[in-house]
Amino acid sequence: MAGKRYPTTSPMLLAVAASAGLLFACGGAGDESTESEENGLVGGVRESRWLAAGYVTRAEGSSELLCGATLVAPNVAMTAAHCVYRNRDDALAFGVGEVSSNRRYAVREVHYHPEAHLEADGFIDPVHALLLNDLAYLVLDVDVPDVAPAELPIAKPQPACNATLVAYGLDWGDEVVRKSVDGCVLFNAKLGTDAIFEVMPSYEGAICNRDGDEGHAALIPRADGGSTLLGVYVGSVTQGLTDCRKYVQFLNGYEATFGHLDFYEDAIARGGEVASE
Repeated sequence: MAGKRYPTTSPMLLAVAASAGLLFACGGAGDESTESEENGLVGGVRESRWLAAGYVTRAEGSSELLCGATLVAPNVAMTAAHCVYRNRDDALAFGVGEVSSNRRYAVREVHYHPEAHLEADGFIDPVHALLLNDLAYLVLDVDVPDVAPAELPIAKPQPACNATLVAYGLDWGDEVVRKSVDGCVLFNAKLGTDAIFEVMPSYEGAICNRDGDEGHAALIPRADGGSTLLGVYVGSVTQGLTDCRKYVQFLNGYEATFGHLDFYEDAIARGGEVASE
């Protein structure tokens, strides 16, 4: 990634693009034809490291992946609020590793960010479209064994090409697998009370699953084999204008972990309370 240059975008332009782009993407999702079943594609390479970056599925024997999620404490995973909210009537489970391994742990509680705007107010609701403060944490019934939780950052993400995006998607044999893509943090910004940053995946890959594999992790790998969670993916503001199947995708919005440390600390504390019950 060294030496590659990427365009920059102002926070004001981001707000305008997100309002239009996310509405366009979400509005078009229901019109997607069956011309391609590749809406779970993840560009990049197969990945077996950083098992803290997992997934959410339905608890009762489902093979469908609903969201990405990242373990931040032995029994707590962080994900995108709107993703689990739209599946709020289902019993959920958090999974790690390859989907075929069936390493899944029942979700006991779901807690949404207090400022998450989970439902649209009217036909056009820019705050809802922007997915501000779009975080939720999942408290699991038990600790996840043999997986080191991702650590929290000590500073906000800076423009650099040091991110690794870990998500789930189809390989060429139509099997859902874990994959990763390198990415560059373009900029970080504050939108009201929300702290976000934008990532451009490398030219060799892209992350997509209709409106995106919501909830997947942007990590910084550490020398000891662990990882630091930079942020949680909530959507691409250009999903309706680009073709992820051709590895073209820009302006991928992440909730910045550093800007929501209070919420993460609440999540970890709640996990500790549940573990001690």
